[in-house]
Amino acid sequence: MRWSNPFSSRVPLDEQLAAELRRGRPEAGRVLAVGAGTDGVVVVATQECLAIHRPHPTADQQRWEFIGWHLISRGGWDRETGRLRWTFVDQSSGSVVLTQAGSVPPVFRDRVQASIVVEQVFPAPGGGHVVIAGRRQLANQTSGLVWQVTTMGAARLSNPDVAEYVTLKTAQLKSDYEQ
Repeated sequence: MRWSNPFSSRVPLDEQLAAELRRGRPEAGRVLAVGAGTDGVVVVATQECLAIHRPHPTADQQRWEFIGWHLISRGGWDRETGRLRWTFVDQSSGSVVLTQAGSVPPVFRDRVQASIVVEQVFPAPGGGHVVIAGRRQLANQTSGLVWQVTTMGAARLSNPDVAEYVTLKTAQLKSDYEQ
């Protein structure tokens, strides 16, 4: 019986899936890491995005899901459960369980970080904090930055004072980081 390390760095990508990936997301760029999950799920970390292939999608899923690194607000890897998870700025989230993680977890972390051009935390009027980030789509280095705002603690974007403050701070950051 051959023992398989679920955290080995090399998980192969089937040629047919690689061709589907290129057709579905030609701008994805080079494959950096591949992981495999239960029920035939394959996770591919590319230069531009996290691509998830589900051979048996549920009614609310597609066969391929492509997530630009610049759209992931936060995420991480739980080695004990094998779960790779991510959260978007709107607080929606996703995850996948990997039985063979390959190099996906460190590449995930590196690519999300690589998309961040600037990220600053400011105290918000009335309490809490706002985090303003300028993110770049990694497949297109000449594209403009995508600006994202998240709140922490008591800060709420629905508060007019906080919204006005965020608008001002974002404009200041844009003038510093965009040409």
